[in-house]
Amino acid sequence: MNLIPSLLPFEKIPVTLVVLGCYLTAIISTLVVQEHLPSAPHDHHKIGLDLDEAWRDLQAIAQVAHPFNSRENDDVGRHITLDFDTKTNASWYSEDQSVTYMESRNIVIKFDGSKWNDSAVLLTAHYDTSSLAPGATDDSLAVVSLLQVAEQLTKHRPERSMILLFNNGEEDGLHGAQVFLRHPWMSLVQSFINVEGAGAGGRPNLFRSSSAQITYAFRKAAHPHGSSLFSDAFKLGLIRSTTDYSIYTRAGIPGSDYAFYTGRQKYHTMSDTVASLHNRHPLWIMMENLHNVVKELAYQPDIGISDNARFVYFDVFGEGWFYMRSDLFMVFNILLIVLGPIFVILLGWSLHRSHKLYVGLRGWGRFPVALILGVLVAGVCIGWYGEYNPMVIDRAPYSILVTIACFTALATLVPMYITDWWKPTPSQRAQVLLEMFGLWWIVSIITVIVSARRELTGTYLVTFFYAATLAATLISLLDMHRLDRKVPIAVPESAIPHDQEADASRNGADHHIRRHHQAGDVESTSDERTPLIPRAEELLVVANQRTGQQSLGWIWVLEFILLAVFPAILMLQLTFSLLAALGPTVVDGTPPAFVYALISLSVMLAILPIAPFAHKLPVTFYLVLLVIGIATAAYTSFVFPFTSESPLKVFFGQTVDLDQGNSTVTLAGVRPYLDRVFRELPTIDSSNITWSKGPVSGIQIAGFPGLAPRSVPNTPMADWVHVTLNKTSLSSASITVMGNNTRACRVSFEGGYNVAQAVVRGSNTKDLQLPSPHPLKQVNLWSRTWNATWVVDVDFMAPSTEEQSMQSATAAKVLSGKVSCIWSERTNGRIPALDEFYVFFPMWATISAGRAGLVEGWKSFSV
Repeated sequence: MNLIPSLLPFEKIPVTLVVLGCYLTAIISTLVVQEHLPSAPHDHHKIGLDLDEAWRDLQAIAQVAHPFNSRENDDVGRHITLDFDTKTNASWYSEDQSVTYMESRNIVIKFDGSKWNDSAVLLTAHYDTSSLAPGATDDSLAVVSLLQVAEQLTKHRPERSMILLFNNGEEDGLHGAQVFLRHPWMSLVQSFINVEGAGAGGRPNLFRSSSAQITYAFRKAAHPHGSSLFSDAFKLGLIRSTTDYSIYTRAGIPGSDYAFYTGRQKYHTMSDTVASLHNRHPLWIMMENLHNVVKELAYQPDIGISDNARFVYFDVFGEGWFYMRSDLFMVFNILLIVLGPIFVILLGWSLHRSHKLYVGLRGWGRFPVALILGVLVAGVCIGWYGEYNPMVIDRAPYSILVTIACFTALATLVPMYITDWWKPTPSQRAQVLLEMFGLWWIVSIITVIVSARRELTGTYLVTFFYAATLAATLISLLDMHRLDRKVPIAVPESAIPHDQEADASRNGADHHIRRHHQAGDVESTSDERTPLIPRAEELLVVANQRTGQQSLGWIWVLEFILLAVFPAILMLQLTFSLLAALGPTVVDGTPPAFVYALISLSVMLAILPIAPFAHKLPVTFYLVLLVIGIATAAYTSFVFPFTSESPLKVFFGQTVDLDQGNSTVTLAGVRPYLDRVFRELPTIDSSNITWSKGPVSGIQIAGFPGLAPRSVPNTPMADWVHVTLNKTSLSSASITVMGNNTRACRVSFEGGYNVAQAVVRGSNTKDLQLPSPHPLKQVNLWSRTWNATWVVDVDFMAPSTEEQSMQSATAAKVLSGKVSCIWSERTNGRIPALDEFYVFFPMWATISAGRAGLVEGWKSFSV
């Protein structure tokens, strides 16, 4: 034991080595888990999975884009199975004042349970893609993984009923899930797992979950990954992503969203290919995890967890899985909040009574000031990047992370070093720990209140930070009990030269010693020849010798490990996940300041545990941080933010007036860079471009004349869509719509009387509840067959006097609007404007579909 204090005294070199060693280990390990995926074992067939077969299925399915409204979609459906759900037709009302009619092309498989057959677990993935993406990750990886699950359930009958749904129409508005809500088997569904792909490979994440049963079952996953913090972010609207999960949860069914999320630069683009996965690891990790989770759900009895319960969950290094009911976690939080201060006060009082409380008045307030400076500098970083290069996080996420980390660390830690050098106090470590404890105690109280009111479960980070700080503080106070009693001796401050004071602090004066410039304390061994006021040099020598002999010199290492290691690992995991999930979304319209703020907050929290030890880090450490920070800041401030690997995403669309033959192309994206794209396109005249606001902040839409599409080959545009109107009474009419070479059309009402009801003939309307008095604006029509004909019966009523005064001349007509159809196929030169863009687009930009379908042709109508 005597050797350990000599090797690890609380001095610069040991502190630097321990801090760097722990943080570098945590950073490297979490980064490896984030970026490196486990490979399949050679004997993977033994657990019932066939990776080779799944890979062949993936190659067959993800060859080309196959949106719902394409013949390639039919081919993929036939590859999965020969049977489709051809019975379910459904209509539903949406909040955007539209009615959607959908004829199902879902593929549904039910495995009856041998023991529990009155309820079922639903596993779902969609097999359609965006109009321009082959969809290797979104969502073919999920589809082939569920095919392997189906093989498993076929060979080994489940004890609990399982339903596998390969739904169609997700990309165009979550239509497949909406239709399945009307399926007879939906009444059996107790919970669900929606398997998705919002990126391009990587490690799948349990992004959000409302099912305790399924979340608990994920403890059996071979490589679990997820956090209830993401569920809270979705709940609060901080992260927006619409998947089938929202359809089922709104219907009252608890479940989970299990999705890929890294490599979002390829999401919904031509780069979402099998080749872009680089290897089979993403497929294997999803297959293996689903295999284990399904095995737990299908072959185990009910575990007795109510799906109404809220819960806390997160992974550690992609191997361990923490799960706890939120009510129990709340009790744990409250106990910590109540007992923590009691323990600290009792220990402090005990030290005070025994004259061993080696904490003086000097040094208090240093940590709060340093924290404020760190927050201010983080704010400067956010403002700097938001002003000068907001999109660069898409290209250089780790460089951004390093820059923010370096400057935030300097702003937070350097003040601790400077104040100790200027006004040293050997008790600084204990004082900072106590101040950190007070901070986390207050934050814990606030989070408990907010969590209870908002039903949040992702505040576990605060709990672990508070618990770690409490543990380190208690150990520091307990270590003071090893010291001898103090005998107060009044010493004037002028008796202590500043250089001796500073030297004493820097040469190992332990944090347990109360600084003698306030009340010098030495053990009483005086006789009649001892001076009444000892010299300052004697005080320092005696104090240093005594604490060096009596204090556990290595105790600071234990304090640091408890305070920093586990909280830092949790924060680093979260930081890397946030960086991968949110960084690429700035080109989709996510406010860059929001992304930079979240990254800065997570970095700040990861750095905070170093604060009690910052005054023992050498100047060289801070100089290295400064040099690295300046270098990465210079690079990220001026480098062009897009490359071929991290391109600007531009959203394409084309509309055609079928009566006049006029064609308009729209490109949507981030305006300054979209202007640069136009300079690369030889046929675009900038004077013909009209700009408008996009659907989200930060995105603008450019419209301009474009080459006419050939979506219906060898057919005049006037014959692409046929519309027949028949007024059936004073307040009703029927609209017949036929689309050529398509199975998706819509009717939009733009003037005249308000439409109070719209029913598509052949639809199941028992669930169709239309709100009143809001009028309908649109009817969406989706067929399972090509060249379909729809008949829409509408009831209308005269608008109010106020509405009449606001309407234009079209109000004189009973009813007016547009009938449009969409086309999603681009092969064989059907969309020349899009083909031209693929030829001339710069390498640092890529194209994505901006809406359902690539081409929309419309005709006007009036009654």
